[in-house]
Amino acid sequence: MSSVLDVDELASGYGSWEVISNVGSALGKAETLAIVGKNGMGKTSLLKAIVGFLPAWRGRVKLAGKDVTRIASHLKRKMGLVYVPQEHALFQDLSVRDNLRLGVLTDDDMTARFEQVGGWFPVLTKRLSQRAGTLSGGEQKMLIVARADGEARRAAARRGHGRSAAVRRRPAVRGAGARPARDRHLP
Repeated sequence: MSSVLDVDELASGYGSWEVISNVGSALGKAETLAIVGKNGMGKTSLLKAIVGFLPAWRGRVKLAGKDVTRIASHLKRKMGLVYVPQEHALFQDLSVRDNLRLGVLTDDDMTARFEQVGGWFPVLTKRLSQRAGTLSGGEQKMLIVARADGEARRAAARRGHGRSAAVRRRPAVRGAGARPARDRHLP
């Protein structure tokens, strides 16, 4: 299976501090990758380096086989590489429906989108008219994930790629990740 996203020996950091070192992962079509770890271990820095918010010092990021390591982050987004920050990335005063609408190309896509989101997060379909800011924290995270998936699918549709169907999870991170802040000065 060819990789949709391939990260190879990626290194990046802040100032002169290398926060992520030689991290790699391959993510195939319809796969999901979870990056887990304690606070300060470099999870967010890794994601920011992949999407281009942090410069890649070494290594490579490929999206659908194309080297995008040095491509600007806004262009990567147009290619379907979407970063969802941990902070609230919702339009709090808009309804759940309107937040989801931001992730589709046309209103014709909305029915299919609601069905798909309902399969993942049934509670959201019951709250389509509710303001996003009044959802619980967990429900807001569900909405953020659903909207980001819609944005990625919209970008894929612009490129003419098909939509993925099933999700398969597998461990895929290889290499040495970031060391805790207290250990960064050690060799």
